[in-house]
Amino acid sequence: MKRTATAVLIREPAGEIVSVPNADLEKLDASPVSLMPPGLTDRLRPDELSDLMRFLTSRGKKDAPAK
Repeated sequence: MKRTATAVLIREPAGEIVSVPNADLEKLDASPVSLMPPGLTDRLRPDELSDLMRFLTSRGKKDAPAK
């Protein structure tokens, strides 16, 4: 999410950016909890966890450089 002087920009899971005008918002709060289910990473191998972190930080872009 990014906030500008006139709108809030939200990136949907498919990558599309949706603009919501500030005038249409009553309230904007951050969630106190993560969207990731609790315990999801507990059973991942180190390489799987690394892949997940790379995916999340690249926002799912397939052409993101490998580290």
